[in-house]
Amino acid sequence: MNVRHALTCLIATLLCLRGGVICAGTVAVPTSELEAFLGFPHDTLSGAGNGPTVEGSAIQRTFSAEPGDALTFNYNFLTSESLPSGLNTVNDFAFVALVGGEVTVLADLFAGLDASTTTYANESGYRTWTVVLTQGGNYTLKIGVVDTVDFSADSALLIDNITIGGQLLDNLGFEDGTLTQYSSIGDARVVGAGFGVAPSEGGRQLLLTTVPEPMTLLLAALGGGILLIVRHSFGRSGLGKHNQPQSQRKLHRYASEEGTGSWHER
Repeated sequence: MNVRHALTCLIATLLCLRGGVICAGTVAVPTSELEAFLGFPHDTLSGAGNGPTVEGSAIQRTFSAEPGDALTFNYNFLTSESLPSGLNTVNDFAFVALVGGEVTVLADLFAGLDASTTTYANESGYRTWTVVLTQGGNYTLKIGVVDTVDFSADSALLIDNITIGGQLLDNLGFEDGTLTQYSSIGDARVVGAGFGVAPSEGGRQLLLTTVPEPMTLLLAALGGGILLIVRHSFGRSGLGKHNQPQSQRKLHRYASEEGTGSWHER
């Protein structure tokens, strides 16, 4: 665990103890920890073609399939990154992989995103990913979302309606509100339509996120679920947060989403 990740965990713990406001969520982890969790060789995610990855969150789950079974799930990629331009080298992405298979990019900033109904700036809307498994046996489904290049803005992935052979894999599409039989790393939790997007099936869906820039100065956490945070803004010039002038730092107000313990920019 690096210093940046450790500080994020400390802030989350302090807030949880102070008011129980973000206890339901955790934080994204560095790429090295994410790849180790997923069993990927070093730099697998950076080698996916979207640039160097820095942090992310993921789930995985092993299941059995018969020859010819179709594995299907719905996904919605969300981001607050600036959409691609000639000067923008950031390209956060969501991915999927199966044991013995390569990492497949589900969606990124070039995925034809539209304005989001959530606190994220843009989203893909729910889409469907399908693969037909020609051989029977055990497979491990791995799904995640990552930041690339820097930590300046957040991205997320909603997942729902995972089926194998036309049947829901388990958890009734996360309707029980848990991640039973899944293992996860980073920020992985079940949310409802109150997140800002209705699930593609049922009333609940899985949310994976990359977290806000964690090197922040906490100004207040005095009840009511309101925080003031000074967030160091990374410029596209490549300057680190400590090298940027005070005028380039942004003051943000965050509020907790009632009942979820998650934090979203207002």
